[in-house]
Amino acid sequence: MPFDITTQTEILIWISIALILLIAEIFVGGLYMVPFSAGAGSAAIVAFASNWGIPIQVIVFCLVTLIMFFALRPLSERLAKGSDQRFNVDRLVGMSAQVTEAIDAGNGSGRVRVARELWPATSLQATVIPAGAAVVVQKVEGNHLVVAEPPPSS
Repeated sequence: MPFDITTQTEILIWISIALILLIAEIFVGGLYMVPFSAGAGSAAIVAFASNWGIPIQVIVFCLVTLIMFFALRPLSERLAKGSDQRFNVDRLVGMSAQVTEAIDAGNGSGRVRVARELWPATSLQATVIPAGAAVVVQKVEGNHLVVAEPPPSS
């Protein structure tokens, strides 16, 4: 079946929209653009396989987008729930650390090793924590980690 120039243009426009939306998904993340891309791809298939006009193609685009949106939403939420959005030094909060140099609140000295990195540290309770003790990072203040000894397990 020969295509007229209008049908070819419609197909190319829908395919272009689908590709642009897939590329946009790379930058947006969260599976927000995939349903729209699938809708545009479906509209391109309708334009290719039938003589239906633009209104039917737009309806197919909308229906497929809605179906894909609701089908992908649980997957998107599950993927987002498992990701940790903290990065840089904020990722250290809550991590276990090993005191490598005694932490003395009086003179502000002390170092800890967290994930193979050495950090200057201070004590949350303003107490002395001996070298070798296990601590937990409570917060980050500037380039110092504020740590505390974990509560005794019973």
